[in-house]
Amino acid sequence: MATAYQVVEKDGYATDWALVRYNEKALTRFDDQESAVNAAIAYITDTNCNNSLTPDEKLAQFECFMQTEQGIFLGNLDGKPWYLSYPKNIVGKNDEGEVITKYTKGDPIKDTKFFLLEGKTEVAVRILPGSDK
Repeated sequence: MATAYQVVEKDGYATDWALVRYNEKALTRFDDQESAVNAAIAYITDTNCNNSLTPDEKLAQFECFMQTEQGIFLGNLDGKPWYLSYPKNIVGKNDEGEVITKYTKGDPIKDTKFFLLEGKTEVAVRILPGSDK
C-alpha cells in the first residue's frame, strides 16, 4: 500500500488530532504530501481570509494556523502568504542582564505556544495511519 496523507487539526495543546471540519476538499486522502499541504493551505485561507473583514480585523479574529519553516502561517491574504508576526520588539534577559532572546517587530513567529495562538486551531498534514507499510 502506498503512503497516503491527510489534513488534520487540533483545538489545543492537550487535545488529539482529528480530521478537519467543514471542508470537503481537505477531508480527502492524498497520494502525495504536496497535494495535502496545498489542501491545508486552501482550508486555512478559506477559514481566515475569505471574508469581508479588514486585514486588521482578520489578524484579531483568525481561527486557525499551520506551523511551517517560515513561521506560523495564517493563509494567503490578497494572494500573498500571511504569517503571524511579533507585534512589538521583545527582549528577554536573564538574571545577570544578558540578552537571551530578541525578537523584532514584524519578524515571523515560529513558536506554536505564543500567547496570540491560545484558543486557535492548529492544522497539519500527517501520514494516514496504516498507509506507511
